[in-house]
Amino acid sequence: MTMAPRTRTALAWLLFGATFACLAAGLAVALAVVRPLTLGVLAEGALAAVLYLGFAVLGLVLCLRRPDNPIGWLLGASGLVWSLNMPAEAWVDQLVESGRPLPLAAQAHAAVGEPLWAPAIALGVTLPLLLLPGGRLRSPRWRWAAAASVAGGTLSMTAAVEPGPLVTYPFANPFGLAGPAGTVATALAALGGLLHVSSLAAALVCLVLRFRAARGVERQQLRWVAAGAA
Repeated sequence: MTMAPRTRTALAWLLFGATFACLAAGLAVALAVVRPLTLGVLAEGALAAVLYLGFAVLGLVLCLRRPDNPIGWLLGASGLVWSLNMPAEAWVDQLVESGRPLPLAAQAHAAVGEPLWAPAIALGVTLPLLLLPGGRLRSPRWRWAAAASVAGGTLSMTAAVEPGPLVTYPFANPFGLAGPAGTVATALAALGGLLHVSSLAAALVCLVLRFRAARGVERQQLRWVAAGAA
């Protein structure tokens, strides 16, 4: 990246701080609205928080130590995208379980938050796998996989306006489009899912090929990555 060192450092901490703030807000909301607040509920929330914070911490460390490597920035952005659901999740879950009508903010959380997993995985898994370990594609021919990952994560978000029932919540998408617009949204979401899966599979193949061809330090770096993933 061509930013000044202070700007890069500030941006890295901003990504981490935004993620941490979302997770802290989710914990505060859960403590305020969830009744009964059981150990199972807390453990479930803590597991998600640790996972998302893991992306944020790895991203922060890499951004500070290796700011020219895009992998750190991708991991930091993934942690933030994952955590965007956390502040309102417990509140919406309680509204749904109680059978009360959902206000507009809760409806927006249900519709927009459901497909966020696609860009989060593209940022935190697919693209880093394509760029490991030095932050560059194995060869120009792998550009299609990176483009498919970005397009898949983006198009998958059209599920926010796709008509029909939601997967996470037991009601129809309140923002689902009717008629031809809904058909187009459904087709785009399906295309996004296909691109997402194909690019992830390609990234795994790319990692295997890179490991087989790697020697010396690069091979050891990939071994550490594999150990961490395991």
